[in-house]
Amino acid sequence: MYSKPVIRGTRIPVDLIVEKLRSGEKPQQIFFFLIQALVRRPSTPVFIGR
Repeated sequence: MYSKPVIRGTRIPVDLIVEKLRSGEKPQQIFFFLIQALVRRPSTPVFIGR
């Protein structure tokens, strides 16, 4: 198994971005997708419970 290249500081694979571009999405839409993914990702682990 091998690792896929990802966008630095994220777990978003580069091939996902390339696929979105090939499917006809505009760069602005992809940028919005990236910002949403980064905002949703917690910067530190959250532990719930005792």
